[in-house]
Amino acid sequence: MPLPLAELFFIVPSALHFFSAQDAYNLGRLLDPLIDSSINVHSKLHGFRMVGNMLPPIAGRFGQRGFENSIYPEFSRFFHPCEIVHDEATGGYFVSDTGNSAIRKISRNGAVSTLAGGVRGGMSSDGIGSFARFHSPHGLSLDNKGRKLYVSDTDSHTIRCVSLVSRMVETIAGQPGKRGSTCGKGKSSLFSSPHGLALCTSTSRLYVADSMNGTIRCLDLELGEVSTLRLDFGCLNPPRLFHPRGLALRGANELYVCDMGNHRIVKVCLQKSVVCLVAGGMARGPHGEIVPALRDGPSHSALFNHPYGVSLCPSKRQLFVVDFSSHALRVVDLYSKTVSTLFSRPSLFSGPSPFSLDFPQGLCHAWDGGVLICDTVSNCIRRVL
Repeated sequence: MPLPLAELFFIVPSALHFFSAQDAYNLGRLLDPLIDSSINVHSKLHGFRMVGNMLPPIAGRFGQRGFENSIYPEFSRFFHPCEIVHDEATGGYFVSDTGNSAIRKISRNGAVSTLAGGVRGGMSSDGIGSFARFHSPHGLSLDNKGRKLYVSDTDSHTIRCVSLVSRMVETIAGQPGKRGSTCGKGKSSLFSSPHGLALCTSTSRLYVADSMNGTIRCLDLELGEVSTLRLDFGCLNPPRLFHPRGLALRGANELYVCDMGNHRIVKVCLQKSVVCLVAGGMARGPHGEIVPALRDGPSHSALFNHPYGVSLCPSKRQLFVVDFSSHALRVVDLYSKTVSTLFSRPSLFSGPSPFSLDFPQGLCHAWDGGVLICDTVSNCIRRVL
């Protein structure tokens, strides 16, 4: 993996201006083993909890925002990337570059390009590639068979579809700039800040975390109809979703939801619309106030602090969760019903570091089993494990 510019400044600050991009790339390859070793030493010295490796950014540069494409990933720039999905057909990735109102592509060899949209956000319009406009896109879901990428265009309150063949962007549900909770056909429906997406290819249904409405919506891609799931919370308290974010499907019947505002992960049985607790819940102080917390252990007693993104591992046994306000990567084992922390800051109030996460939002599993994370406030994409 090429060495980021931040590391080059540390090693050869006085000679950096003599380096070409190819020189930097080659130096990075030579120093990879040293950098991997230094990360492990740093984590031990400064108290970061880590299993495996937190590697330097695979795209973007820590702490530097921008809008740059490059064949060398360390020279690319992002602005608050929020979601990432793996393209199994090519081995690459798609990223919702939210601050730039763009959809970016990272190829398997690390080159970064722009699929659609661009820095002139603030509005929403259809078109091809850079002629299309997004307004703070977040959630992504990929249809590998149809070669389409679905996008929740959060601040325009719409669901968009990007053809990976023609790069054509179309609005398929919702009305740009108009909030609501109306069900109906395609553009007659309304959303309010849609976030996470999950596509069930066997039923052609796209599930949407309609965040500000606190609901899960279902878009039938064949009929174009939008409906709202009528959820049965049973004795679960509180009996509602509060700012739901990330979604993950397990088969055609189990939908896992990051119920961010309630600090928990829940499962929706789609066949019966029954909701049950998977892990987490709200920790309260001596006066009943909600307090930030991170606690591992049995699922029923574990605590999260604004769980934001979720990804089901290839074996379908574990859920990987980015815990936004804890700056942590958590794992929920669905068989043993336990929660563990793979990586976190030494405390909830520690400052950002090149070796820690900074309000991460999205994640996905890589083609080789690793985990890629949108380290949102650090403006880069990281790899863990």
